[in-house]
Amino acid sequence: MELASNATADGYTLTLTTEGALAIIPHLHRNVRYDPLKDFMPVTRVASAPYVLIVNPSVPARSVKDLIALAKAKPGEINFASGGNGSGTHLSGELFKLMARINIVHVPYKGASLGMTDVMTGQVQMMFTGVPTALAQVRAGRLRALAVTTTTRVEVLPDVPPVVESGLEGYAVSPWWGVLAPTGTPGGVIKALYGDLAKVLKHDALKRHFAAQGAEPIGDTPAQFARVLKDEYEKWGQVVKDAGVRILQ
Repeated sequence: MELASNATADGYTLTLTTEGALAIIPHLHRNVRYDPLKDFMPVTRVASAPYVLIVNPSVPARSVKDLIALAKAKPGEINFASGGNGSGTHLSGELFKLMARINIVHVPYKGASLGMTDVMTGQVQMMFTGVPTALAQVRAGRLRALAVTTTTRVEVLPDVPPVVESGLEGYAVSPWWGVLAPTGTPGGVIKALYGDLAKVLKHDALKRHFAAQGAEPIGDTPAQFARVLKDEYEKWGQVVKDAGVRILQ
C-alpha cells in the first residue's frame, strides 16, 4: 500500500486491495505510512462478499436471537474464533459483541481456516468467516450457519438469513475489494479506468463466477466509492476504539 501510494500518478500503477487495508489497518498499526483518504483516488469497488456467522452444531442456538440469549445467560463462556487480531473476522465479532451487549471471548488464530477447524471440532463455539471458506462444511453439516452479515440473503446460502433479519437490527458487514490510483492521477484517466472496469463487471459470466463464491460485483462510481471508503474508515475506527483492539506494531 505504501509503494502504491507513492507510485507515479499516471494511471499505469493501480492497487486492488481490501476494505481491511483501507479502513481497518490504519487504525491498528502505529507505523502505517499511507493515508487511505488522502493518498489514493478511488476508481471503483469490484465486488463485495459477506461473512457468515457459523457455530459448532452442538451449540444450542438456531438463530442469532438464540445465540445472543445464550451468551447473555453464560457471560464469558462463549468463545469466538477469528483469522487473527485486527482481521475483518475479528472486528466483525467485536461489532457483534458491542451491538448485542454480550460478553464473548475472542480467540485469534493464524488464519481463518485454522479457526474454522476448531469451531468444527468444538474447541471454539462460533466464528465470522468468509462464505467460500465455510460453504462446503456448512453444506456437509459440520458447521451450522446462523446468519450472513449483509442486509440481504446470498445466492449460495438462500436459507440463511441476514443478521438484521434474525435478531440484531442495524448490524451489517460487507467486506469489499476496490481499485484505486495514486492521488494526482488525472481525472480523465480515472474516468476511463472506471468506465472500462464497470463494463467488465456487467458481464454475465463474471457475475456467475462471483455468485458461486458468495460475492457480488459492484462497479460503483469513483464518487460513490469515495463516500463508502470514508464511511467505512470512520465505522471501523470507532469499533477499534470501542472494543479496545490494540496491535502494537
